[in-house]
Amino acid sequence: MKGIFAVFAVVAILAGCQNGQASKAAIADEKALAGEWTSSGDLEMHLTLKDGGSLVYCKGELCAMGKWKTDGVKLMLNYFEGDKNVELELTMLALSNGQLQCTFSTGKPISFTKGTNQN
Repeated sequence: MKGIFAVFAVVAILAGCQNGQASKAAIADEKALAGEWTSSGDLEMHLTLKDGGSLVYCKGELCAMGKWKTDGVKLMLNYFEGDKNVELELTMLALSNGQLQCTFSTGKPISFTKGTNQN
């Protein structure tokens, strides 16, 4: 139960800025995006992407909050906070050294490593 409250706190912080400007992804080889990705850091997410960055599967506490959609550059999460519809964007910025560098619309960075880290 403690983890659920932590997720709500993280989501509230991340959703605080909904109108951040998204930059265009600097990913030249979109085929390299295909596969499974696991976040590194305090926010646990597992993504499965197709060529071009289309979202196939999302696992993690944040993924369960609402509906995810993608345009190949951004992953957008729509969820309700009370009676308010909130959209949180995760923009894919760069692919370097085997890591996918992303940022939330709040400016919070998150990076993903190819493969799954099962503990």
